[in-house]
Amino acid sequence: MNPTIKIMDKKSIVFQLIFLQFLSGLPSFNSMSSQTHCLQIERKALLDFKQSLTDPSGRFSSWVGEECCQWNGLTCNNLTGNVIKLDLQNPFQIDEAGHQESALRGKISSSLIYLEHLEYLDLSLNDFDGSQIPDFIGSFRSLNYLNLSHASFSGIIPPHLGNISSLHFLDLHAFSDSDHLLNAKDLHWLTGLSSLEYLDLGGIDLSSVVNWLEVVNMLPSLLELRLQDCNLQNFPHSLPFVNFTSLSVIDLSRNCFNSPMPAWLFNLTSLEEILFSSSNLIGPLPNTFTNLISLQHLDLSNQFLEGLLPSSLGNLWKLKSLRLSANNLTGNVIEFVDSLSGNNSLEVLDLTQNKFHGELPVSLGNLTSLRSFVLRQNMFWGSLPESIGRLSSLEELSMFGNPTNGSIPESIGLLSKLTVMNFGQTLWKGTISERHFLNLSRLENLEISSTFLKKSLNFNVDSKWNPPFKLKSIILAHIQAGPLFPEWVQTQNDLTRLFLNDIGISSTLPDGFWSWCSQNIDDLDLAHNQIRGTLPRSLHFQYAANVYLISNQFKGPLPMWTNLRRLYLWGNSFSGQIPENISEIMPKLRDLDLSENCLTGGIPPSIVNMRFSSFSSTAKLQQ
Repeated sequence: MNPTIKIMDKKSIVFQLIFLQFLSGLPSFNSMSSQTHCLQIERKALLDFKQSLTDPSGRFSSWVGEECCQWNGLTCNNLTGNVIKLDLQNPFQIDEAGHQESALRGKISSSLIYLEHLEYLDLSLNDFDGSQIPDFIGSFRSLNYLNLSHASFSGIIPPHLGNISSLHFLDLHAFSDSDHLLNAKDLHWLTGLSSLEYLDLGGIDLSSVVNWLEVVNMLPSLLELRLQDCNLQNFPHSLPFVNFTSLSVIDLSRNCFNSPMPAWLFNLTSLEEILFSSSNLIGPLPNTFTNLISLQHLDLSNQFLEGLLPSSLGNLWKLKSLRLSANNLTGNVIEFVDSLSGNNSLEVLDLTQNKFHGELPVSLGNLTSLRSFVLRQNMFWGSLPESIGRLSSLEELSMFGNPTNGSIPESIGLLSKLTVMNFGQTLWKGTISERHFLNLSRLENLEISSTFLKKSLNFNVDSKWNPPFKLKSIILAHIQAGPLFPEWVQTQNDLTRLFLNDIGISSTLPDGFWSWCSQNIDDLDLAHNQIRGTLPRSLHFQYAANVYLISNQFKGPLPMWTNLRRLYLWGNSFSGQIPENISEIMPKLRDLDLSENCLTGGIPPSIVNMRFSSFSSTAKLQQ
């Protein structure tokens, strides 16, 4: 064997090992990276770019010295030194407190054009003050990732972006309610992005684009399509052929289609997620869902859909979430729930605000993966089935606004992961005891209330009960829970909302209640009971609070409590005068109701200095 060939083989092997280390990011790759030298033409371009922006949070603080490859937000090619990644995404999301303070502001300098080898560019969540997306970004021919979302750009999307044929990820999602609006008259430039896998143009005005579907259909590699809130108005019902057969996510929420679900949708057998909420789809749901064998998430909420639920939905054995809220769907759900009973994947079922009726079947207990079960504002009646206790993964249960005239089974106390129990505005009968809460240690929000004055549900727990949970919100209304005040609520130190409205309390409040309340509660409603006693004259609430003590038997002088937004004392027996300096004592007060008490004197002149949204007192104060 020729020894030269052996040497070449060894060199080839060494080269391959180095190359594999380069791809996989092994330690030797990292040590090479630390020795990479910055190209001066690119360093100058980056400094010019930095100079064009304001940086209130100091994200450019590391951009000093000669070695730009060591600056935060940059990555260089280890062999050539070219900048290949520029990631300056705002570290705070839109709804986080530090978002505005940390956003880069200004306009993007054209000096970036010298970063000819850039593969990754992320400037999202910053503030470019209504400037246009620069045309020169279309010259980055090596770019495979581009994220300019939520960055306050405006104007027309530059068609030059269609020149980046290597692009795999494109996110231009905009604020649709901002003063700075992005729009496009034509999307034909997308056809140049044959490698595109992710496309998000959410919030961009596409109302002038007629052929959006035909253009998107020419992207054979597309996996995710997000065009929510784009003011799209035409939704072709058919396509001559379906080219984007790899599509797994389609989000067309909040558009203006006024059309049925399109037939071509059911030929996308790779589709895993369909999000069409608030897109004005009309008509019945088709029976062809069976074709979507990979579907995991379906959101058709806030539409104009009507009719019965198709039985084919039950055949989607991979389905994890089904959201059909705010439609005109009707019928009995027994057959539908029975068809789902073999689905061990379903985690979210939301049928809120439809016209479903009837009793819930025993087969509901077979949906053992269910985490959220929401049936708000329908016409369900009867009792909850005992089998609900088998839903061991359930975290949210809401039947708010249903004429349920049956009972709540004790098996609900087995739902150890439950955090939300909402039985508001219902017509339950029977008794709720400690056993209904036996294992509900994670419960955070509890609401049980009736729609009628007749109290057909008895909340029968010992007033000194020590519950297993730590609630944040309690709403009990129009049920029987008295006559003693439920002292167990004072064990709830995470509580911020306490509503005990019309629950038959006819006792005094326990010692220390008001001190505890002022330190924890910002929303208190004890209205329409027969609670007796006097209130502390002065009290400071830690959080700006609303207090409703309407129609009780409180007496004594008016409480002059500080840090209140609303104070409703109507229908009690308070006496004395309204203090002359009320505007100084309660400067944050916006709503005050003192009607039907036993007050004397007049309305003090200082009350006109208060910024009331509503003020009500007796028509004529006693003199």
